[in-house]
Amino acid sequence: MWKELKLTKLLLVLAMIMFVLSFPWNMTVRFLMDDLSEQWKVYNTTLEEADINLNKVRREIGYGGFIHHFKNYIIRRDDIYYKAALENYTNAMVYLNEIEVFMGSPEVNKHINVLRSTLLEYEQKLHKARGSVTSVVELDNLSKVNDIGALQAIGILAHKIEEARHDKLLTTEKGLAELKNLLTFNLFIPIPALLMAIFAFSMLRRNEEKGIALTKERATLNTILENAPDAMLVVDTTGSVTKANQEALNFFGYSLEELIGKKVEDLMPERYRHAHIGQRDKVYRSHQDGAYDRPPMEMKGLTKEGQEVNVAIKLNMAEIEGVKSSLLSLRDITPEVQLRQHLEEAKLKAEIANEAKSRFLATMSHEIRTPMNGVIGMTDLLLESKLDEEQLHYAQTIRSSGEMLISLINDILDLSKLESDKVVLENLTFDLHELVESSYEIMAAAARYANVTLSIEYDEKAHLSVCGDPTRIRQILLNLIGNAIKFAKDETVSIRVSTLEEQDTSTLIRFEVVDTGIGISPDALPSLFETFTQADGSMSRRYGGAGLGLSICKGLVEKMGGVIQAESQLGKGSRFWFDIPLQKAQDDEAIIELKPKQANKEKGSTERQLNLLVVEDNLINQKVVVGILSKYGHNITIANNGQEALEQVSTQPFDLILMDLQMPVMTGLEATMQLKAMDKPICDIPIIALTANAYQQDINNCLEAGMLDFIAKPFTAESLLNTIDQHIAAQ
Repeated sequence: MWKELKLTKLLLVLAMIMFVLSFPWNMTVRFLMDDLSEQWKVYNTTLEEADINLNKVRREIGYGGFIHHFKNYIIRRDDIYYKAALENYTNAMVYLNEIEVFMGSPEVNKHINVLRSTLLEYEQKLHKARGSVTSVVELDNLSKVNDIGALQAIGILAHKIEEARHDKLLTTEKGLAELKNLLTFNLFIPIPALLMAIFAFSMLRRNEEKGIALTKERATLNTILENAPDAMLVVDTTGSVTKANQEALNFFGYSLEELIGKKVEDLMPERYRHAHIGQRDKVYRSHQDGAYDRPPMEMKGLTKEGQEVNVAIKLNMAEIEGVKSSLLSLRDITPEVQLRQHLEEAKLKAEIANEAKSRFLATMSHEIRTPMNGVIGMTDLLLESKLDEEQLHYAQTIRSSGEMLISLINDILDLSKLESDKVVLENLTFDLHELVESSYEIMAAAARYANVTLSIEYDEKAHLSVCGDPTRIRQILLNLIGNAIKFAKDETVSIRVSTLEEQDTSTLIRFEVVDTGIGISPDALPSLFETFTQADGSMSRRYGGAGLGLSICKGLVEKMGGVIQAESQLGKGSRFWFDIPLQKAQDDEAIIELKPKQANKEKGSTERQLNLLVVEDNLINQKVVVGILSKYGHNITIANNGQEALEQVSTQPFDLILMDLQMPVMTGLEATMQLKAMDKPICDIPIIALTANAYQQDINNCLEAGMLDFIAKPFTAESLLNTIDQHIAAQ
């Protein structure tokens, strides 16, 4: 801009020489007189604007303004005065910025800075008063601010404005008088000289407009920087800081003189600098003015004292004062980062605790299932012996108690898997009617024992062949039916299945269990599906149960994308229902058989004598298996661990191997993998897992090792014989 100004002056000088030599002086003089008058008008308007803004400053800080509200807040501590004072302070600062733009001389700026300093002192004391200051002495000290210099500065500024107006008027009048004297000359100036002068004046006017625009841009930028709540830096293309606000000085701990000119990469730890320089150059090459389209970057800032601070940086690209620059906004996010770290640590601790709980439950399940297999197995053998009525009652009670304990263990394991999101759902094709009927058949004996009439009602529109997890759906149904039978003695229980919605490929099925039993109080219904909750604390004593079943049902239903609800009336009965979305099966998809199988004791492969190898380290469980299988004439060989099993198969042939998993010397999985790696016919011997490890992952591990099936302890004679029969028949 300064080069253009010098060129303009040179053109004007040349034009004047040509005018003197060639054109009438009166044309030039009149033109110059008009321009001089116009300049006076523009300058006078500028001074009037400065005078108006000075009066606004007086109004904002005088009576009814900032100082008035400041002292009222000090005395009354009312937030209305606090907010009003802040508004007056902000307005006064803006008006002072505009006076600085209009006047712009070092002398004027000095008095403006006196006013700013006084207002800043008031503003700092206002914030301090808002803090914990309560004593009269402290409040009195806060209200004392030496504002004599500020009052003098206002007077001096008013005088400077009037003085500038007077000086400019004298200069203009003097110039007009001198130009009038030139009108006596009547010389002609060539047209090119006139055009040159006009061009020079147009350039002068353009430079003046550029200067005004640049001044306004500078004032706007200063206002943004001063009022921004975050630290802000203006950085040029070389990475040097060209401007900074007070928040940035406070944040980094540098003075303005120290920060201006400093490379922005020096404000970050050494490990970030190389990457930052490359990224900065890339950004300047590929982005124009405006917001840099990416979320705030999180990194570390480095203070003057060498302290690393977590910051979020927002970048904007702009041309500032004719220089391509970036405007950086920096916010201290240390509290957010610390909170995030605490949350991550808490999450990790919770995951570790949950994993430890799962391991404990798995171990507990295995340790309880192993002896319980002996209790239930021996009880089954005892029940098949000759007992009198009293002995039969005792044996049945032992078996019932064992089954209740195993049921509780299963519930705890299911709940643990639901809480840790380790339940894996199957997606099998099954017949809806067969699923409900199999549940009915399983619960029929319990219903007869409780003198309960059990019935099924179907919706004719219900799609029969569907895809889902039939095992889990039946588990939910059995739990609801069992509860209904338990609380509806001598009454009725109905199982209902209906279709709520029908789509091309899916259907929403409702399963209901309705009883006419004792009912549930309205107060107990909201918490009915919570863990360890029953409608009445006495129910666990009267009817048994730990209050886990409904919580597990809720978790399973929600896992399948459904909802479960209940309604009840005391003395009239209860209605439980759950809605589950299921996919419709294709006609050619295989439907699994869901009806419970009965032990085939009269015919089949169990009729012929089998050579069976039982790999089991627990003596009691060995006796249970031998007791069950020897009744059917099978030859039983015992191996106490996997290593003994490998030795036994090398000495004699076996039709089937029953393999425990956790054993000393060699585990069942290791033994199975080695057996499957042997030559025929040993590698073809069917192996069935017989173990207390009841997790789905355990089942998967068995199948992957080469086992054909899985029998969980404690097992019944029926399940053991059925499984053996199935795999012997398949050979």
